[in-house]
Amino acid sequence: MFSLEKIVIDINDQLIKLAKTNTIYDPFSILISQWAKIGVWNILYPNTHIKVWQESDLLIWDRNTLYPNTTLEASWWGKLEIGSNNI
Repeated sequence: MFSLEKIVIDINDQLIKLAKTNTIYDPFSILISQWAKIGVWNILYPNTHIKVWQESDLLIWDRNTLYPNTTLEASWWGKLEIGSNNI
């Protein structure tokens, strides 16, 4: 049986770790898969969704800006890689 409390704590811990090296506006509207790999000095605006299937890879390097309502998804053994310095 799963614990909703544990899931919420895990999500909060993940966002806290990410926020130490990135700027996150409105963290309550952002969804980030636990399998996403995100670099440093990125800016994530509200309503950003980063979805990664367990068998897939999604890598966001450094100094990128993800504007509101951005959705990135790596699915079905796919690989999505975003380099550095993108707006």
